[in-house]
Amino acid sequence: MMSIIGASKVITCNENNDIINDGGIVFEDKCIIEVGVFNDLIQKYKIQGNFFDECCITPALINAHTHIEFSSSFPYNLGSFSQWLSSIIAHRQEEMTKKECMYKVINLMQQNGIGTIGAISSQGFDLQPLVQSSLRVVYFNEIIGSSEENQNFIYKNFLQRIEDSLKYQSHRFSIGIAIHSPYSVIPSLITQAITQAQNNNFPLSVHFLESAEEREWLENSCGFFKEFYKKFNLQVTQSFHNINGFLQYFDNFNGKILFVHATHAREHELYRMAKKDSALVSCPVSNRLLGGRMLDFKKVNHILPCILATDSLASHYSLSLLEEMKIALFSFNAPLLSLAQELFLSVTQKAGQALGLNIGMLNAGMLADIAVFHVPFIKQSCNEILSLILQAKQAQNLWIDGVPIPIERYNYE
Repeated sequence: MMSIIGASKVITCNENNDIINDGGIVFEDKCIIEVGVFNDLIQKYKIQGNFFDECCITPALINAHTHIEFSSSFPYNLGSFSQWLSSIIAHRQEEMTKKECMYKVINLMQQNGIGTIGAISSQGFDLQPLVQSSLRVVYFNEIIGSSEENQNFIYKNFLQRIEDSLKYQSHRFSIGIAIHSPYSVIPSLITQAITQAQNNNFPLSVHFLESAEEREWLENSCGFFKEFYKKFNLQVTQSFHNINGFLQYFDNFNGKILFVHATHAREHELYRMAKKDSALVSCPVSNRLLGGRMLDFKKVNHILPCILATDSLASHYSLSLLEEMKIALFSFNAPLLSLAQELFLSVTQKAGQALGLNIGMLNAGMLADIAVFHVPFIKQSCNEILSLILQAKQAQNLWIDGVPIPIERYNYE
């Protein structure tokens, strides 16, 4: 059924960054038909519309990197990456199975206007909650394995999780592959995972240079990870890769790559990453709480597309992209108005492109993933995106595939 909605401002996030006063959107059968002035669209299509006064219509937000399996708000040790990782190892199994927490987090993200997520899944505990949700999902099956002795078992389990997730592949649920990090995956498993992604046209997600500890290990095989492996795997006495060698694995990969964090990457390494069809995912709050360092967003964004995401509740107090953008706005040293625009594009247009999805812009032919945010006095604002980031609390309405999502309630059974 054809629908028309309008608002005081329509922020299209299209190639021209058009913002339409008293704008409207026509959509039908999952897709946007036309974007323009609300009253003109009403007259043209001769159907009743729904206008949201003092509101902005935007693309539904895209959280390209999060871990739904870690949704219980357990008090992991923050303040240093090494302390945090040690606490994750100690408690991860018991915390990753709490599905009632996953359902709650999914609902909270929808309340904040998020329509799509890139979900990094380590063990598949989040599969059913995500399949049952209304979210659009890119489901990244993650491979982790530092043991040569157990590599066949690890890879077999990895393939089984891919097979399990492929049963639910649909217009709204697609599959990806995640490589945990260079310090935790042996060369043979990396090669096999990349081959799977290449053969099946899956996007890749890769944690990379998230901490000073990781860089020290990759460069010198010493520091925290040397002691870490003395506890967990005595066979590992040096790094599996150096930095350049790790990046070489992706030289011949023809597909989407999301490098995640890279707060300790150097400029020449960023340029090396930018040679591929890649983007860099920055999680400012998580990076600050774990490693103390935030990415130089404006600088990196000139080298390769930089998109904003939240990571998980294991290293964050919220999974709201509205909150993430607000923190980034006050943390990144860059001109205010252009930064606000870049941040908003990073969770809409650029995130959709990075995931290879037809979302993130309000244009004819795009999927009708749409959010409405109440923004006080938006009609008088000349800086609409800045006002939205500063003033919006949560989404007033949300559509995914043109279907209205009941974001105020969720069935937790």
